Amino acid sequence: MKDRYHCTVQDFKGDILFDKRYKTLMDIATDLGLTYSIISDIVIKRRLDKKWKNFKFQPKIEIQKLNVDKNKDDGDSD
Repeated sequence: MKDRYHCTVQDFKGDILFDKRYKTLMDIATDLGLTYSIISDIVIKRRLDKKWKNFKFQPKIEIQKLNVDKNKDDGDSD
């Protein structure tokens, strides 16, 4: 299975702390120590709970879905 998601985490200054590709959202949740539902909310850009806004140094987490062509093989292209 190819990587389907790209996750980056930035601190409050904009410095990149984390930059990695994943196969599933559950892999991201496990690696970052967050729940699957929080990761799902981040992906669809759903507004998170207001209590998150109270943190002074909240990191910026971005998750982009990669364009995966299901018709191509993992290796060669003709």
